[in-house]
Amino acid sequence: MTIGTFLRVLLRLLSWNILSLFGLCLILLGISSGQGQELLRLAHDHPGGVIRTLNTLLLPLLLFSTTCVCVGVVIGHAGASQLTMIAAETDAQVRNVLSLGRFVAPWFLGAIAFSVLALQLGGFAWFLKLSLAFAITVAVINRYAPRNWIRPLQKPKLAGFIALAVLLVATTWSVTCVHSPTFGRHVGTIGVAIVAISLWVNALSLIFVVLPLRHRLPNLVLVIPFLWFGISLLHDPNVWPRRRADAPKTQTADQRVSSSIILRALASYLSQYKSEASQKPIQLYLVSAEGGGIRAAYWTARTLAELNEHTEGQFSRHVFVYSGVSGGSLGITVFEDAAREDPDDPQQVRHNIEVFLGRDYLAPLINRLLVTEPLWQVLGRFSGVIPRDVAFERQLNSDWLNVSRSDFFARRFTDTYGVRVGSPRPIMALNATNVETGKRIIITNAAPTIVNTDFLMPLDLDEMRDTVGDVSVAEAVHLSARFPFVSPPASVQMTVSTKVGATTRLWGRAVDGGYFDNSAGLFIRDVFEELLQLRTYARRDQRVSQAGVDWDNMRPLVARLRFHVLVIRNDPTAVWGRQVDDYPTVVGEITRGSQPFDLSAALGNGLRISKIPRIARLSELLSPPETMLATRDARAAATRRSLWETVTRSSGDLGFQCEIEKRVLSGQPIKLPIGYSAQCVADNDDYQEISLADIALDNEHDDPGKRCASPPVESIALGWALSTESQETMSCLARNNQVLKDLEANFLSQNGQPQLK
Repeated sequence: MTIGTFLRVLLRLLSWNILSLFGLCLILLGISSGQGQELLRLAHDHPGGVIRTLNTLLLPLLLFSTTCVCVGVVIGHAGASQLTMIAAETDAQVRNVLSLGRFVAPWFLGAIAFSVLALQLGGFAWFLKLSLAFAITVAVINRYAPRNWIRPLQKPKLAGFIALAVLLVATTWSVTCVHSPTFGRHVGTIGVAIVAISLWVNALSLIFVVLPLRHRLPNLVLVIPFLWFGISLLHDPNVWPRRRADAPKTQTADQRVSSSIILRALASYLSQYKSEASQKPIQLYLVSAEGGGIRAAYWTARTLAELNEHTEGQFSRHVFVYSGVSGGSLGITVFEDAAREDPDDPQQVRHNIEVFLGRDYLAPLINRLLVTEPLWQVLGRFSGVIPRDVAFERQLNSDWLNVSRSDFFARRFTDTYGVRVGSPRPIMALNATNVETGKRIIITNAAPTIVNTDFLMPLDLDEMRDTVGDVSVAEAVHLSARFPFVSPPASVQMTVSTKVGATTRLWGRAVDGGYFDNSAGLFIRDVFEELLQLRTYARRDQRVSQAGVDWDNMRPLVARLRFHVLVIRNDPTAVWGRQVDDYPTVVGEITRGSQPFDLSAALGNGLRISKIPRIARLSELLSPPETMLATRDARAAATRRSLWETVTRSSGDLGFQCEIEKRVLSGQPIKLPIGYSAQCVADNDDYQEISLADIALDNEHDDPGKRCASPPVESIALGWALSTESQETMSCLARNNQVLKDLEANFLSQNGQPQLK
């Protein structure tokens, strides 16, 4: 047989089994990814460890392997005439080899799929051993086995019946996971994905490969992506919000609530301090939470819960502004509602957060993505299924209701965070990104009067109020965390009045806020600058006029304000020695990242040499997405730097102004340089970061008795599922770190309370 003939046969066999190959590649990529390793740890964390791993991997991989074999045999039989035409150019021995090859190829794919289990449980060496053993076995059978041993491999009718049975099992399994997320979580994300892939490999192979080959037509696999592409040009299945046209409005025209201004929100918030006779400073915290999937959500909510618990629930009452992006948005909203539902039981707050965010949200989402979403994307509402983003939002509400008995996520955002007199609520800002402009979209209950140009806010647009006025908390949070391709972009519609009547147009598509800025710090900076201005007016007894605000009664309270900016970072690799040119994490001086990068010092400080690649891989193909993802962190670092400089500069100006006014009033001479008294320094605002990477690095240098016994935090991956090991790691780091202890001590001392033991 010539090399040309061999290549023709090989390419033909691969083209017929392309769906099996594609499914196998998806499985390998998924399991080898960071999130895949996190999911394998999640399987090991449960009682039974290896037994559970076998249950979540063995049966799904067995199903997929059977799919590859049976479907491949049926395909080979359907295309026998085409292979015969190619083999006619060769001798009889080669024809026998080709005839056998069309049945051996699917067995080989099935064996490779099944050896994935050995690759994960026994390491790469076992994978090589199994693959080599299989190749030797096939060669021996082909050379020495009697023909009646090989003949069972060539029974297409039996293979066809088994393929249909496997299709029925995979369909039943997938539908059960769709209707019972608890069952899907028990199977696990990897198992759910493998079963769903088996379903589509089987169904699509029978429809687009076997049937055409039986009728002497070419392989029609390429029709599948073109079918999806053509339908997507005709309709957008991601119109948001997902409302039925005949669904009743949840609010009337006179109940529409848009975002308020900072001054009105501050007046409402300070109403709780009116009865206090003390003239001590009023401590207000402005919290920014970075994005990063469930890792960001867990670290954000867990650290805030730790602060709240060690201040006996007082910390949550002093947070005036929350700004989050992606997982950070979920973290701040969960903490805020948990603290409000159980204000006198901070331990219960922490428990609810750990239980809620410790659940697997990826398995139900991936099952929807792979099973029902293809039907939704093609058929839309006619498919009879709900889209995966709606299912995800309903899952959030169902789980939180189960944990806390609160329907928080199902409530309207404007009701939950409405700015009303006598009902102090914090400012909540959930940051998303507009696809068309690249600018920010901020769903918030109060906004600065003057902001930079990177700002869009649907709640303030007349054409958008009917669209977003009844958005639930879950929908608002998810708008901030829509990271394609896990969650679809939200195609936000608006109603526009024209001469011929109202018409619907696209306002814009919303995706994850981390595309623009993964720090969520720009909103904090905007609010902080306006609060500084209001406090300056109050201390200088200047007049501020705003409808609905009693400035005369409010001014003494505003003059007593002291601001604390708290940035929560969760990137486990963003630490000195592991990320070049990071920005400051210590108050009062530019540290670490401002200095030239020293590789030797970085290696001595924890950087592993294996993390530094020798050469770039697939540079032209991967450079665009890698640059986009790296820019997220770079922009976040620049935002933190800007926010730090703003707070530091304002504190310096405030101290200088305080000392000048003090000396003028007392008649003391003013000589440069001016030394600051303790009174003028104590009243300064401050900036602080809670960094998962920095705290983990400090933990590595702690005494063995105090150290958290855990793997490196670099292994905690992005996604919507955390292993028990990763949860315990972050909880331990939240409990045992000096940064939080210092924050707790400062908070208690500033509020005149003794430090808790």
